[in-house]
Amino acid sequence: MSKLRWQIYLAIGLLAASALIYGIQDILFHDTYHAMYYLLLDLAYAPIQILVVTLLLDKLLRMREKQTMARRLNMVIGVFFTEVGSNLLGYFGKMDPDIDSLRSVILGQHEWDETSVKTVSKLLQSKTFHIQCATCELDDLRLFLLKKRKFLLNLLENQNLLEHDTFTELLWAVFHLAEELVHRERALDITDTDKKHLEGDIKRAYKLLVLDWIQYMKHLKIHYPYLFSLALRINPFDPNARWEVPPSTL
Repeated sequence: MSKLRWQIYLAIGLLAASALIYGIQDILFHDTYHAMYYLLLDLAYAPIQILVVTLLLDKLLRMREKQTMARRLNMVIGVFFTEVGSNLLGYFGKMDPDIDSLRSVILGQHEWDETSVKTVSKLLQSKTFHIQCATCELDDLRLFLLKKRKFLLNLLENQNLLEHDTFTELLWAVFHLAEELVHRERALDITDTDKKHLEGDIKRAYKLLVLDWIQYMKHLKIHYPYLFSLALRINPFDPNARWEVPPSTL
């Protein structure tokens, strides 16, 4: 209500100022005809000016809103990788018999710019991921996802994530895997058929996780170099990764 009152006062003040200026012009120059002529001329162009300004402002506001939404989504994605994603890559990597080929692609990435990330993403899109899991690895993965189940549920309830199709698909894949494992209390009791089914669920989540992690790393490199530095030092694909800053970089 106070905002509306302020707008009404502003409109009245501007109209009064305009009337005052035209009144002074008429008093000084005694030329009502030309004053009214130019007034009507200005009013004739007013709808066009309003249209242009409205469209321009609408576009700028939409761009600003889109940028704000993207920042919020990337914050959520960052929290996901901190809490779940990076650890999951470690679990999945232990089950991947072809992990060395994946490491060679990712560790060969140095620039993390738009062009190089696009090339790597395209290469990984066509790559066939493999999973061979042991019962002990399934038990470890089950316990981890069981601890993070509530966290995943909270993320799925975030309506803003609907704007990010690939990350939403990843969340559903991880949550589905968690649900599958929750219902299997003992990995030793899992049949071969059941194991193959779980390996398929893991492969789905694994591929989506790798592709989203690459995009997330590019985002950090561009917008948050200090966060990128840490993420690169604890790279889950690097078997020699250590969180300490190497002396040569100081």
